[in-house]
Amino acid sequence: MKTLYSLLVLSLILIGIERFTLPPTTESMVSSAKEYGDANNKEIPPKTFKQDGCTLFPDKIFSSDFSEACFKHDISYWYGGSEEEKRQADTQLKEAAANAGTTGYLLQWPIYIGVHFFGDTWLTKYFDANWGFGWNE
Repeated sequence: MKTLYSLLVLSLILIGIERFTLPPTTESMVSSAKEYGDANNKEIPPKTFKQDGCTLFPDKIFSSDFSEACFKHDISYWYGGSEEEKRQADTQLKEAAANAGTTGYLLQWPIYIGVHFFGDTWLTKYFDANWGFGWNE
């Protein structure tokens, strides 16, 4: 039980560090998000696009860099849409992780499970990173 509590405390510390070191959202990123919407006939959400890297997960582990894949995933999540569109976005993230090196290949399924099952929960809504977060009030 002591090990479980230690892991929980360590996880909370790492989440806190990750949330305080968020990458900036540049104007070119906002433009890319809008271009994606134009190309996919999506209505632009009322909230300004912001990316947060790989939400509650490191952007880079060893030589596997997930930042570009997570940026694209953030764009899809900003727009939201159908359940099928969410599945496609989560699958694209998994595939991009698998192509990001050995660590990414090993972590592709945990990454997919994380976004697929927890990508639209109270936790991601709290961090304004849930499916369709561009429409959050």
